[in-house]
Amino acid sequence: MVPRADLSRMSMRIALAAVGLGAIVWAGVVLAAPTTRGLDRVADRIVVGDAFKPDDLRRIAVDLEEANRTPQTRASALRNAVIVAVRQAEEAIAEGRRTEIDERLEALGPMLDRALLAAPGDGFLWLVRFWHGNFRNGFDTRSLDLLAASYRAAPREGWIAVRRTSVALAAFSRMEEPLRGAVVDEFVGLVNSHLGPMADVFVTSGWPARDTLLPALAAASEVSRRNFARAVYGRGFDVVVPGIPRADARPWSR
Repeated sequence: MVPRADLSRMSMRIALAAVGLGAIVWAGVVLAAPTTRGLDRVADRIVVGDAFKPDDLRRIAVDLEEANRTPQTRASALRNAVIVAVRQAEEAIAEGRRTEIDERLEALGPMLDRALLAAPGDGFLWLVRFWHGNFRNGFDTRSLDLLAASYRAAPREGWIAVRRTSVALAAFSRMEEPLRGAVVDEFVGLVNSHLGPMADVFVTSGWPARDTLLPALAAASEVSRRNFARAVYGRGFDVVVPGIPRADARPWSR
């Protein structure tokens, strides 16, 4: 029999693997020949949700090596290298390529070390540090300090929040205040701003926290609550969103 603590760590790792950091659908966009500026352009496009073929990302391996090898690499280039490396790791995880997963995650560690030394106030890098450590080694409650650092450094950066909320909610049951409050506030803010697939986040990593998240949505606008409720109902979940009539569970009676 697997000990309860080991089962808990396994469940957390599965959750972190499932939510990932990207939520990006990959399609056929061909990259230009590798250049240092090319790495920056690709990272910018990943941030805004542009799609790439896995082979296209592999073509900028030279750029990643250059960023890691050059002693005086600027902080923004190191951050962009992390963004691309995370996407490559996620792609390997999604396709179950175990050897490549290990290689990608091992390479990401030193890259994160350099990037955080250059930019210790970068909320995205702290988020990646949290995700990376827990995925590789299993969940450790001490790592929540890394997640808290991400919230302190970047409390209202939308592109980070969209990626962070699903990862944070996967660990919600292990948190205490004030981190719990920050996670809930971020979720409500994203729903209210119509940023990201919050209905999908809610019914996956957010579902265990539904008794906390749903009442908190009272702070969102009626339009936002109505849109969120419609999206959740459309996924087959019957929940009570504050101030919004529940969907008729018997559509044939309308």
